[in-house]
Amino acid sequence: MGVGENIRAAHDTARIERQLKRITSATPDRRIMLVQGLRERFVPALVPKFLPQVTQLLTDDNPAVRHQVVLLLTHLFRQHPDDFDAVIGPLVGQIQDSRMENRRDSLELLGTITKQKPQTILPHLVKLVNRLDDPTPGVQKPLTELLVDLGRRSPAAVTAQLMKLLDPRRPQLCRNGLEMLAAISAQKPKGLARAAPRLVKLLGSKNRPIRESARKLLATAGQAGATSVPKLLLRALTGRKVSSELRLQSIQLAQQLAEHDPTPFVPAVRQLARDLEHRRWEIREQAALLLGTIGRNEMKLVKEGIPALAQALNDDDDMVRTAAVRAMEQIKISSLDYTELQKASEALESAKFVLRSVSNLGIEVGQADKLVGDAKRSYNQGQYQHCIDYAVRAEKIASRAEKESEKAGAALTRAENTLQSIDHRGVAVGEAEKLLAQAEKLLARHSYKKARERAEEAVEVAQRQEDVARPD
Repeated sequence: MGVGENIRAAHDTARIERQLKRITSATPDRRIMLVQGLRERFVPALVPKFLPQVTQLLTDDNPAVRHQVVLLLTHLFRQHPDDFDAVIGPLVGQIQDSRMENRRDSLELLGTITKQKPQTILPHLVKLVNRLDDPTPGVQKPLTELLVDLGRRSPAAVTAQLMKLLDPRRPQLCRNGLEMLAAISAQKPKGLARAAPRLVKLLGSKNRPIRESARKLLATAGQAGATSVPKLLLRALTGRKVSSELRLQSIQLAQQLAEHDPTPFVPAVRQLARDLEHRRWEIREQAALLLGTIGRNEMKLVKEGIPALAQALNDDDDMVRTAAVRAMEQIKISSLDYTELQKASEALESAKFVLRSVSNLGIEVGQADKLVGDAKRSYNQGQYQHCIDYAVRAEKIASRAEKESEKAGAALTRAENTLQSIDHRGVAVGEAEKLLAQAEKLLARHSYKKARERAEEAVEVAQRQEDVARPD
């Protein structure tokens, strides 16, 4: 600075000091005028010296005075943007001011500082984020813009704070947080990795807009190469205590990511095969589609799931059947493999049907049930001929048990009728009745052959007793 400039600075310093002293004892109207007059007194070199005193004026009890102070601080920042660190805290406090102009202009100044000196705002980030649920007019929009702008400059810090808003119990605040994360991650989507755990949980939200926004963000992060996303999804795909909505959304999102790289989702194949029997048709449909996507370039990746896919071709829901057909086409199963698989599937289904029918009649089919279990395991392991062998044996045993049961039942009915008829003719049939009672117990224990034989024996005994009692 030259001599002239030094003299002017000294002169302005004295005038500013006098004016600041007057403000403390002046009336409100006078204070407003004195603060307005300070704008003309400042030169850039004097800003650091008087900035603390000017900032202190934000505590004035008159909102109109406080408004003029905010305008003065805006003017001073344009002159000398350095050394404003200590001003940020009081400015953040003005967001709660009773006067709308104060809230608006304080946020505008904070937005300007964010663009030029974002590091000075970061220490106050928590307080700013906490104000996002403030219903006071004039706060939400500029504060959101400020945080988005800050997030683009310091994505990790802002994302860490915005994660706290991702609570579905506060749907509006949660949606706002998701929108801000979307805006922040537009240029650096990998930065969403930090929020991925919360976002995955939101996939199970009952609020559809929240679910969809979370899924879009996770898809963006995953496609950008954030490795945490497929790892977190895999937990949702294979976990036991996972809600059906979370599982469905996770399967759908995994499809998007598997288009680029299916490898991370191979460990989910076994669970996806189980999901093909899920009570919700949407999960069955999406599980089939995901299996097709995973195995479209390499069938061996989904070998464990192919048997379940083949069974899904006979699903009760046409959407599931269509998805299963599409998946089989994607996996490119050979006609030979498919023929064997189809035969095994039909044999297994036939055996299961016979077993159910026989079991519903109360007929014991323990050995057949075990063979059906062996057939299922062979089918799931791709051992189709073994599956057919077990299934055929199971069906034969079940059918034989059904026939034996029918024969035993018919023998007991015939015995009861015979004994009743002979008894009515006055012939004692006590021994035969004991044999019939034994036959009924054997039938209850599913010893069909022995029950039939004992019933037939009861008939023979009763008939002999009748012959003995008949006069010559």
